[in-house]
Amino acid sequence: MSDIKDTLYAYAAGIIDGEGSIGLNRITGDNRRARYTMRVTIGITDPGLPLFFQELFGGSVWVAKHTNAKHKDTWFWALRAKKAVPFLVGILPYLHIKRPQAELALRWQSRKHPRYTILTDHEMALEEADRILMLSYNKRGKEETK
Repeated sequence: MSDIKDTLYAYAAGIIDGEGSIGLNRITGDNRRARYTMRVTIGITDPGLPLFFQELFGGSVWVAKHTNAKHKDTWFWALRAKKAVPFLVGILPYLHIKRPQAELALRWQSRKHPRYTILTDHEMALEEADRILMLSYNKRGKEETK
């Protein structure tokens, strides 16, 4: 059974490397101080893969309808916060492109406090620094050469 599980994690890692994202999303709370949540997502035009991932790993699935008739709808699968941790731990050995994002996300999630905990200024600064680092990992476009 372990071989099948390893194979599924390796497959999932390939999908995340190619079609997925690992990020720290900013949320503004009632007191207007920023909070963050970790999220792993896949966005693809065929519903089969997101539904397959939901069946295997849990999480949520939704569709974003496009108003332009020339564009297909996009199906998304997501795991958030501590629910994403076992998934990331499972795919980590097989990740290549998004390994730094997964490692940062796991470190970040390990520091999380219960939801309504008031964070110190130092803790807020750490969260913001991690978010900026994650943004640099996920930056799109060509890299500048010197």
